[in-house]
Amino acid sequence: QLKNTHGRQMQIGDKTVYFSPDYMELNVDGQPIVLCHYPIVSFNGQSHLSWMLHGHCHTNIYKSEIGPYLKKLKMMDVGIDHCGRPLSFKEIKEVMDARPLHSFDHH
Repeated sequence: QLKNTHGRQMQIGDKTVYFSPDYMELNVDGQPIVLCHYPIVSFNGQSHLSWMLHGHCHTNIYKSEIGPYLKKLKMMDVGIDHCGRPLSFKEIKEVMDARPLHSFDHH
C-alpha cells in the first residue's frame, strides 16, 4: 500500500510522511547526491565526487566479500538497520570526506 504513494505525501496520525521515488538525484549545499533504495556500485557523477546513499540491504552487503571494497567508495548505507537512526548531512559528509575518490565511472 505505501509503495503506491511514491512522490506524494500522506497524513499518518498527526505526522505528514513524504514519499520519494526509489531513485533520485539532488544537490545539497553544492554536493551532488544520488539517492536510491538499492545500492548502485557505478552511479551517476561517481568520478566527480557524487555520493551514493542507499538502503535496501539491511547492512548485509557490507558484511559480504565485497563489503570492504564498497566502504572505499563514496557510497553509504543510510538505512536504519545500518545506522541505527537517521543521520544528518553533516554526519554523512564527515564519513564521505574521509574516503578517497575511487570510481568505476570514467565520464
